[in-house]
Amino acid sequence: MIDLIMIDITIISDITTIIALILSIIAISYILRYNNKINDMEMINDVINLQNNKIADIAWKVDLIYKKTSSSNYTDSINEKSLMETNHEVTLNMPKPQAERHNNDLESLIISSLKDKELSSSEIQALVGKTREHVSRTLKKMVGDGVLERDESHKPYKYRLVSKDNLK
Repeated sequence: MIDLIMIDITIISDITTIIALILSIIAISYILRYNNKINDMEMINDVINLQNNKIADIAWKVDLIYKKTSSSNYTDSINEKSLMETNHEVTLNMPKPQAERHNNDLESLIISSLKDKELSSSEIQALVGKTREHVSRTLKKMVGDGVLERDESHKPYKYRLVSKDNLK
């Protein structure tokens, strides 16, 4: 009789161990499933953030085009915080045309982009939405016309507006 009870206890112990293993496997499968769902949600969130950045860029360009076509001389500030919930603020300053060479739309966009900062040609290209070749050709012309200076002290080269002190 005692041997029979001992066998029953070992069987119950083995069954308990098997049940614990099964429950552990089920718990791990749920954890892995939820982990995969979290990863999927993180990827979706990244895609949404990229789309928000694209929307903000498009809104900025649309506003720039709208204001450029409405008036050739304005100063305005676009607060992208309302579009992207970030702390970026972009200030657009469109100068009055000073000479015939400034009537070119791309040149005007480049001038407004370089108002208070230096940018590389690829950064300018991203802002104005033109091909690398078109932007490079226009930058070369503007440097030749004395509108821009090219800083060749480091790569990529940076472009900036010629200061009024250097103009003759």
